[in-house]
Amino acid sequence: MIPIDTIVSIKSGDEYGGKYTGKLGIIKKFTDDRVGVEFAGLKNHASKYGLFWFKKENVTPSLFDVPKRNDAIIPAALAKAFLNFTFGAPRASLGVKQVIFSGPKTIVFWLDGTKTIVSCGEGDHNDPYAGFCAAVTKRVFGSTSQAKKVLARTRKETSK
Repeated sequence: MIPIDTIVSIKSGDEYGGKYTGKLGIIKKFTDDRVGVEFAGLKNHASKYGLFWFKKENVTPSLFDVPKRNDAIIPAALAKAFLNFTFGAPRASLGVKQVIFSGPKTIVFWLDGTKTIVSCGEGDHNDPYAGFCAAVTKRVFGSTSQAKKVLARTRKETSK
């Protein structure tokens, strides 16, 4: 059993439509078959404790919890985990196992056993490179709309 306050990564599963797959969270509560996970900056208003509940088999201890407990290592591990909470999946999980192009869909299978599916819009040209880039963007930011929000917030126009 994974102890309370362990940083975990969410595996692929049907909870919440797979929205939190690859995200890092901290275990805060247990039931017989589920764990309550806290995500930085998110609150589940449907939960009494504000936690997101996952089947035990759909969470795995994160590599960030592996370091020995000393003052020099833990802050670095927590800082790295916080950055991944904020900006998406850990870089280590971006290893690509296989890419499938099926009609307007691009399916990327990652080395960690998860997959990301993106579709080109109606009337768009089906470009394999653009599909792959959209899948990577979705993997890193959680959704292409989140990536667009980051771009809109940080973009700076230059004049020629």
